[in-house]
Amino acid sequence: ILDNSYYINYYLKDIDLSKFNLTLIGIIDSQNRKKFTFNPNKQQYKIKAKDILIVIGYKDSITKLKVELLSAKPSKRLQNG
Repeated sequence: ILDNSYYINYYLKDIDLSKFNLTLIGIIDSQNRKKFTFNPNKQQYKIKAKDILIVIGYKDSITKLKVELLSAKPSKRLQNG
């Protein structure tokens, strides 16, 4: 997740991976590169800049996801707290 992604401070549930036919395997935490979270809870995991999403899918689908993460605003805005 790049520093300028609209999805920073959103939850994983706000990314519709099914739209891209992708499966999330896990996340490498931005603040601790040695920490791998397998199958994270999408309702609880808040996306941070420089997190690495590990996904399975076609290369074209992954490219479309990257474009979405940089250019599209999520449909729901987080409530503070």
